[in-house]
Amino acid sequence: MPTEVEIASTDEGRLALRGNELLVFDKTNGDPCAVRFRTYNETAGKLTFDIFIEGAWREFGYISGKQDERGRTDPAHRYAPEFEFWGHKPNAGWNDSDYERLFAVRHDGFIAYKGGGGGGGGASDTLISNNGKFAFVIQGDGNAVTYRRNQDGSLGAAVWASGYTEP
Repeated sequence: MPTEVEIASTDEGRLALRGNELLVFDKTNGDPCAVRFRTYNETAGKLTFDIFIEGAWREFGYISGKQDERGRTDPAHRYAPEFEFWGHKPNAGWNDSDYERLFAVRHDGFIAYKGGGGGGGGASDTLISNNGKFAFVIQGDGNAVTYRRNQDGSLGAAVWASGYTEP
């Protein structure tokens, strides 16, 4: 078992390292342990994930915690949370522009940016099955269609469709 090294301690909690793990201990029966990010920015903080690639540490993804951007103009979303998941674009460089939003969890739901949105910031209208053989698409007319996917990832024949008629 690796040695535990205490970093700091108070009456209410303790921070320590054990091997490659950061430990946060609660010494009370009140609030749970917390790691808190504080900032004056709209994005409060991010958890970033690095891996050693091509002789350097590279960030291949991160999760950011922020205020919902819609709150700037819509009071219904003011001070509401949004957690965005970002990933490095395959075979791209390592600049900020080489990352794309994958999905976000908001106070009022979930939004996927991959698929029909093409990763360019638009909402996705497509879900891909775990085995990659099918795509479920919500079309602009409200119909939901399941397609077989071709080997190149393009949509093939429809295998199921729901009918929707405007009221």
